[in-house]
Amino acid sequence: HAFALEGYDAVVYLDNDIEVQGDLTPLLRCAATGRMLSAAGGIGEPLNVGMFAVRPDRRLLDAAVNFTQSANYDERTGWGRAGFRPSGGPFSGAECGQGLWHTLFFKHWNRYVKAAFASVGLQLGAAGKDGIRAAAVDMCEWNYQLGGNCVEGFDCARVRLHHKPPRREARKNDCVKRAEPAPSLEPAPAPAKEPACEECCHDGLEISECLDVDACAVSGPDAGKYALVMALGERLHHDFLRNLGALRAAANRSRNTTIDLLVFVTAEGSRRLGEEQRQAMRKHGARVEEVPWVGPPELPDHPADGRCGDLADGLMGPIHALGLERYDAVAYYDPRIEVQGDILPMLRCAASGRVLATSGPMAEPMSAEFLAVRPDRRLQQVVRAFAREARYSTSRCWGDAGFWPKRGGYTGSNCAAGFLTTVLWKTGAPLVRRLREAAGLATPEVGPQGGMLDKCVWNYQHTWNCPSGFDCRRV
Repeated sequence: HAFALEGYDAVVYLDNDIEVQGDLTPLLRCAATGRMLSAAGGIGEPLNVGMFAVRPDRRLLDAAVNFTQSANYDERTGWGRAGFRPSGGPFSGAECGQGLWHTLFFKHWNRYVKAAFASVGLQLGAAGKDGIRAAAVDMCEWNYQLGGNCVEGFDCARVRLHHKPPRREARKNDCVKRAEPAPSLEPAPAPAKEPACEECCHDGLEISECLDVDACAVSGPDAGKYALVMALGERLHHDFLRNLGALRAAANRSRNTTIDLLVFVTAEGSRRLGEEQRQAMRKHGARVEEVPWVGPPELPDHPADGRCGDLADGLMGPIHALGLERYDAVAYYDPRIEVQGDILPMLRCAASGRVLATSGPMAEPMSAEFLAVRPDRRLQQVVRAFAREARYSTSRCWGDAGFWPKRGGYTGSNCAAGFLTTVLWKTGAPLVRRLREAAGLATPEVGPQGGMLDKCVWNYQHTWNCPSGFDCRRV
C-alpha cells in the first residue's frame, strides 16, 4: 500500500520494532529520485522487508499484484524460477515477502518480472517517470540488525534506523535502542513453568512430565563449549542453507560460551558441496566436520520408507553427535529447523549429563529431527552395537523392546524415530541393558540420562498437542 501513496514524493515503510535514531532526509530524497531502496537482513537474507523507501507510483502496486498472480514459489528455484542469488540457497523469508520483494525489484532479467512491469508501463532499472531503479543501502546504518554484520569498531552513532536486537538481548558489541529502558540488574523473573504440550513427554514406558530445562540448566557449566550440528547424508538437503543464519544468530546471542556450527558430511558428500553452499557456510562461520559414514556400518540393509526417509540418513546426525567429546554438549538439528529463541539453557542442561529430545508431530514418542546430548563415546558404542544386533518387528518394534509408551506401531517406528527411542530410552529392555553393560554403562545412572522436552517450545511442528492460545514467542 505504500507504493500507492502518490500524494508524497517518497515514503519510508518501517516495521513496528524499528527505532529511528538519525536523519532520514537523505533516504527520502534519494527515493524521491525514482529509487526503491532496501537493505539486507540480519540472518543472511539479501533483502529485509522490514524497511524500504520508495517513490510512490500506483503502477508499482499493480506490478506487484501481477507478479504474485503469475509467479509461483519453488523451494529449489525461488520465485518465478529466478533463484536465490546472491544467497547460496533459500534464505529466511525466501518464500515470503522478503524473497518476493527481492525477486520483483532485483531480478530485472526474469521473464515474470519483466512481464509484470511491462503490463503497467514501467521499466525496471530505468530512470525517469516511467522507470524505477532498485538499490541496496548499508544495513548497518539504515536497518541495523546485530553487530556481527558490521565492521569491527563500528560507530553506533552512524545508525539511522535500528531494527534489532532489543536492548535486553544486546550483546557486548551490539548497538542498542535508545528508547528502551536499560536492563535491570535484578534477577529476571522465573519463566512460566506451565507446560505447553499435552501428554507429549515420557520416560520410555509411561507418559510423564516434561523436563524443566531452566531448572536442569543450573547444573550445567557457566561457560561451556558447545556445538550446533546439521548432517547432510546421501541427499544434500538444500534447506540447510536457509537456516544456517538463524543458527549463527543463536550462537552469537550466547555470552561467556563457545558455540561452533558444524555440518556433518562424508568425504563423498564434501566433494558434492557446491561453491554457493561453501560460501554460505563460510559466511555464517559453519565448518565441515567430515565423518566416515552416513549410517553405522553395522546397520543391516534397510529399505527406504517414503514416510520417514532412509534409516541411515536419519541416524547420521545423532550418532556422530555422540562422539564429539571435545564439547560439553552438542545439539543436532534437522536442516529444516529454524532456531527462534535462546537455546543456551537447553545446551547447559544437556551438558549436565542429559540426552534431550522431544516427541514428534504424529504422536511418535521421539522426533529424530532434534537431539541434544553430552557426548559420550560409550553411548555411541551402544548405538552401533544395537544397529548390529537389533532387528525391527511389526509386533515388537526394535530389539523386541515394544512400542511403549505407544500401544502399537507408529509413524517412523521402523525408522530413525523408533530406533533412537528404543536404544536411548528403553534402558531396561534386555538387549539394550546388555549392550550398555558391555560398554561400561551398567546402570541407567551411568552416562547421559534421557530427558524429554516440551515439543511446543523445543521442536515446534504444528499446533496439535499445543494448548489453545499458545504463545508462539515461547517457541
